[in-house]
Amino acid sequence: MDYKKCSEVYGYKSIAEVEEEELEAKIKDTKLEMVDAMLANNKLTDEEIAIISGFSLDEIQKRRAQH
Repeated sequence: MDYKKCSEVYGYKSIAEVEEEELEAKIKDTKLEMVDAMLANNKLTDEEIAIISGFSLDEIQKRRAQH
């Protein structure tokens, strides 16, 4: 049996779904702070930062261009 989210079945999000989305957003923000610190350090290449952070090389290059 496949698991379906509350939002898929009933059209609204459960508390657990909202909490999961909030946690994912916090994790992404924390990872972006880490990327910014690595970019400011200038000792790592964009490729190395992409590998460490899990973001794509394109995302890292766009982030570098913003700074």
